[in-house]
Amino acid sequence: MTVAVIASITVTLGGIATGFDLLVACARFEPTLRLFNWLRALGPTLATLSIVLVWAFVPLDVTVVLALQTASTLIAGFVGFLALRRMLGGSLQSPSTGGLSVPEFLRSGLGYQGINATGLFLAQAHMFVVMSVGSLAGFGLYSAAYGLSRMVSPIQASIGNVVFAHSVGSAESGRGEAAMRALRITFLPLLILAGLIAAVSPWLVQLLLGREFAAAARPFTILTIEAVVAGAAFILGQHLQAVGRVRAVLAVSALSMIPILMAAVTLDEGNVVVGMAWLMLLASSLRLIATLLVYRKQFGVAVWRVFPSGADCRLVLDLLKRAR
Repeated sequence: MTVAVIASITVTLGGIATGFDLLVACARFEPTLRLFNWLRALGPTLATLSIVLVWAFVPLDVTVVLALQTASTLIAGFVGFLALRRMLGGSLQSPSTGGLSVPEFLRSGLGYQGINATGLFLAQAHMFVVMSVGSLAGFGLYSAAYGLSRMVSPIQASIGNVVFAHSVGSAESGRGEAAMRALRITFLPLLILAGLIAAVSPWLVQLLLGREFAAAARPFTILTIEAVVAGAAFILGQHLQAVGRVRAVLAVSALSMIPILMAAVTLDEGNVVVGMAWLMLLASSLRLIATLLVYRKQFGVAVWRVFPSGADCRLVLDLLKRAR
């Protein structure tokens, strides 16, 4: 009976969470991203507060925690729906959404959500291969290395969201120059940061995870660099999505899966941890190169200059001076 209850709540939570994610995706069309950031924080905050409050009075179990998460997500979704209606002003046109009608607004959100769901599914394939081919200990090492390597990802993820919001309805969005500038400004500094992290990876991994995970240092080094390459492709991909090039983004994602699918037949228990890290780097590199080719074909911009130019550096310095 308990298993059935847990399963029912989990399925309900999944459905409600999917709807809430759709609202968050729609909120990305607001250029300021205030609503988007607010909604992203609202769900986890409500869930955490409710769990802490209930835990202060009654013991917690899996059923109670799942029920609280479901209720919190439902409340956050209702509040988000009301906020989106207010943002649209109750009319079919809204300046804050770049002139999108409500149906177009929702279709765009669904399109983004579909890409997000597909990317999430594809991103777990490497974990499945490592778990299937390798040992439990190897899977633990790889999972730890991969999770720790994502420490640089939030920077490019945030920039990608800004690029998306800027590109929707922008007069300059068709040229894609702003997204390329964002890539150039961030790519080299983050590669340098990844290199510094890689240099201290043997010490860093043991400090954060313990000596038992010392063998994770090498895959962690490779995956940290991979995270930066994948983030660069993500920034450009956000612009492509914003201007309606959804099929191109899906095609690039499918191409980048080839090295990961190869892992199932080329790796064994002895080399799957490090080998998968290298194949992930290859996959992300293919994704970035393919995205750059799509960019060149679609927008005709110079794409092979991925490091900052003098003008880019002056722009950053000017922004820093204004921030003071």
